[in-house]
Amino acid sequence: MIRRVVSIALCALLVPAGAVASPQAGPPTVDADLQAGFRAMYALDFAASERHFSEYRKRNPDDAFGYAADAARVLFTELHRLGALDAELYVDDKHLLAETRGKPDKDVKRRIEELTAKAQKVARDALEQDPANENAMFALAFANGLEADYAFLIEKDRRAAAKPGRLGYDYAKRLIEKNAEFNDAYIWTGVTNYVVASLPFPIRWLAKLRGYPGSKDTAIKDLRRASERGSLLKPYARILLAVTFLRENRKDDARKLLESLAAEFPANPLFQKHARRLARQQPDQKN
Repeated sequence: MIRRVVSIALCALLVPAGAVASPQAGPPTVDADLQAGFRAMYALDFAASERHFSEYRKRNPDDAFGYAADAARVLFTELHRLGALDAELYVDDKHLLAETRGKPDKDVKRRIEELTAKAQKVARDALEQDPANENAMFALAFANGLEADYAFLIEKDRRAAAKPGRLGYDYAKRLIEKNAEFNDAYIWTGVTNYVVASLPFPIRWLAKLRGYPGSKDTAIKDLRRASERGSLLKPYARILLAVTFLRENRKDDARKLLESLAAEFPANPLFQKHARRLARQQPDQKN
């Protein structure tokens, strides 16, 4: 039961993204088209994101992450259409768990399933050839995270999100053990620490006995590390850190992060919207 409770809880904060790992331990190298594709996605320019990911897949047809990246683009286009990206930046769960503004597109779900299944197959095949393949581990963490996000944010099915959410964490943890400088992967450990630390004491105690970490200080440290030293996930880590600060009533810290994101991605109105919302809630600093 405790595994199910913690796995479901992990989906309360999102964990997408990825990178192309270097063959040696150290920070991962990142392909220019992947970087441009993810930055376009943060800016809500999904057409540009599709072009960059398509170009990457053409040049790297046997790389698992190309399929996972395109699945992310499909998923986040749908999340934006349904208003779920906006809901993520509210601290109260009623926004996060509310029904979406429209009806989910079955063709979108089918496409995501096709792309994540392809990514996972290619990644598993790569791990059979080389169990230390960092890119394959991260592609598996990413693809499972996308499946959990779809189940939780669009279908509102926590139970269906539990298994892929847990698998995503396991692959990320394995990746960090292999390469501690793969900084994007610290998002998983950060979110897991925060969620477990936020559980009621009896469940939190049982979770720790089962090996699940649970420290808000460690959570913030890991999310801050990803937000400062990550690559493709660096902006997303800042979003998650802002959400964490909101839940800890550190609204000014959250506002500063959202303002920095708004400055970096001015085409995305959500960052500015929520930064201004938080600014209005702050007491007058002049008094």
